[in-house]
Amino acid sequence: MQITEKDVLISDSKLYELVLNERKHREDRRDDINNYYTSLFAAIIAATPFIEKVTSTIIDKQDSYLVKLSLTALSLIGLILAFTWALSLTHTLAYLKSLEKLIANIEMKYDQPFLTFVSQDLKNNKASSRITVNQMFVPYTFIVIFLSIIVYSVLQLFSG
Repeated sequence: MQITEKDVLISDSKLYELVLNERKHREDRRDDINNYYTSLFAAIIAATPFIEKVTSTIIDKQDSYLVKLSLTALSLIGLILAFTWALSLTHTLAYLKSLEKLIANIEMKYDQPFLTFVSQDLKNNKASSRITVNQMFVPYTFIVIFLSIIVYSVLQLFSG
């Protein structure tokens, strides 16, 4: 049996269905990733004040240096995680935009602007940005938090 080019091609309707499913999968995956990072940061943030409290109340000055160093290391880990989270969301946003361009091309080809119409209507009604754009605020907030903790810890280490 010989396979022809016609046998290999995916119909536009099947491609449209695949793209919609991929978009849904990517959005679900984005939400899973956000939940994962949120759990990690909750643990790091919960441990951070505990380290500082131990530093100031229980441990003597020599050991205080080690605890502040631990706080700095924990914050560096948090900072790295925040950057990877932001990069992941940036990639997801670009991927979703690419899928939406493909959807728009198929809809324009057949003059069936369902999702394209909805997207344009949202823009016309000045709806808020994409959820992924809004979610990117969270890792950037953690970047600021961890940078602040690192600066504070380093200043404490060298002040005395």
